[in-house]
Amino acid sequence: MANYQVRIQAIRSRGHNERPFVTIPVAIARALDLQKGELVEWKVVDRAQLLLVRQPQPSPLRPPRKPKIT
Repeated sequence: MANYQVRIQAIRSRGHNERPFVTIPVAIARALDLQKGELVEWKVVDRAQLLLVRQPQPSPLRPPRKPKIT
């Protein structure tokens, strides 16, 4: 098992409250094959553990195009 330590960051925007922000290390994202825009959900197991759950991806609105035959 590999361990990766990350620091909780704070995002401050004008007119908004401070929001906590956590990054996922690249090595973990690659190992899990996480993709840009993918939906995930954080579940609170207890005060010391979070569980990251991959959400089912919606099907594309239209099927991919077939290549033109010339």
